[in-house]
Amino acid sequence: MSVRAHRVKEIVYGGESFNLWHDKEIYEYLAKAGYLDGLNQDGCGFIELPIEAVKELSKIAEDETVREGLKEDIKYTKEKGEDYILYHCF
Repeated sequence: MSVRAHRVKEIVYGGESFNLWHDKEIYEYLAKAGYLDGLNQDGCGFIELPIEAVKELSKIAEDETVREGLKEDIKYTKEKGEDYILYHCF
């Protein structure tokens, strides 16, 4: 089976949730769990996280603004009836 590439017409961002360079505890959790393996050498790309992983991030995040943002991501995703959150890291 082949893998096809599709042109993207539009990406709408919901705001910054965390920073992989500054939120070290989040980076370490994601790296250890293998979620960052698909990012390029600069740490850019897409990661898709299950809600359970984002809940864990909201518990370990040291910054209150990051914690609240992650909780908002979880709420938004549940309202849409989805189980995963797609993040574009750049």
